[in-house]
Amino acid sequence: RNDSLITSGTITENQIIITDENLEPNTQYSYKAYSKNDESELVTAITMDTTSHNFTWTIDTLGIYGSSLRDVAIIDENNIWVVGEIKTDTANYNAAHWDGEEWELTKVLLGGTAYAIKYFNEDDIWIILEGMPTHWDGTVWTFYHLQNMGIKISPLNSIWGSSSDDIYFVGDNGSIVHYDGSNFEKMESGTDVDLVEIKGEDDEILVTGFNWKTPSPNILLRWKNGKWNEILKVYHANTCEGNPYGRIQSVDVYNGIGYVLASDCLIMYDIERDSISEHTRLDEGKFVQTSESFHDIKVLNHNDIMLFDWSNGAIAHYNGINWYIDDKVTDHYFRKGDYKSDVAYIVGSSILVGKRNN
Repeated sequence: RNDSLITSGTITENQIIITDENLEPNTQYSYKAYSKNDESELVTAITMDTTSHNFTWTIDTLGIYGSSLRDVAIIDENNIWVVGEIKTDTANYNAAHWDGEEWELTKVLLGGTAYAIKYFNEDDIWIILEGMPTHWDGTVWTFYHLQNMGIKISPLNSIWGSSSDDIYFVGDNGSIVHYDGSNFEKMESGTDVDLVEIKGEDDEILVTGFNWKTPSPNILLRWKNGKWNEILKVYHANTCEGNPYGRIQSVDVYNGIGYVLASDCLIMYDIERDSISEHTRLDEGKFVQTSESFHDIKVLNHNDIMLFDWSNGAIAHYNGINWYIDDKVTDHYFRKGDYKSDVAYIVGSSILVGKRNN
């Protein structure tokens, strides 16, 4: 690199991956490879710039005591959906929409708790209502009681899909269901672990799962070659102690990398190469020491990652160089978050709204 030797040795395979570390952000570097009798063309690369840690956080609330939000979808700063259980003095609701000025409460069908949401457009919204898929087509909500359709599955927890013609639902006891726009199909997951989150990018799809009881396996599944494949399986409930990872809780996928949050560890899974490229203990090394229990992750870019803590309202942000933890945001508890552009919404007993100050 430039005038510095990065590595040397004997190549025994057709391809080799070389990692160059300790580079400056937003800087151009030149590289050339040499063999005994030849040399490559000069190639250049520019490192990514850092992103700002500087967010302003405010608290918003919906409903009265006992309300609990389960998921959130940011379309843009003035178009946001939350779902869960929203109690008021006069009625109970299970969804709400922010239009930039106010929240509009909605009761989907007869009510009940909504656990997850996937928004495609204003006339194409999926939620999990009382553990079953429910769809808005712009006119009516349709509840799909899969058990009554002969599909024997446990309650569902999470949704992901590229469109309503290719959407997946995962749930307890290893339940996975696919919908192709016409029919629901139960898929064999190969596990009876509770599946808690599904995320993907194009055809690359990852699922995390764990059971609260101890000991039980924590797993990471990947959809490949027409079936679900087990990528990780570890047997520890809470932390990295005793194994490399800990409880596998949340996942996001960006540009071919699966970012897997597992208790005290952040695992980077290289999907194309089917290998774990790195794992970072969140209480040492690049991460500042913390006792927080992070359980949800959102990735905007490799240099713009946010983690959410469920019990103490702490936020962790990675800017491409280092991690910053704001552990004094609030003492509310949270379940899920979404993060888009310079806006973050984290929901649970209340709504934590973050706006980046560039």
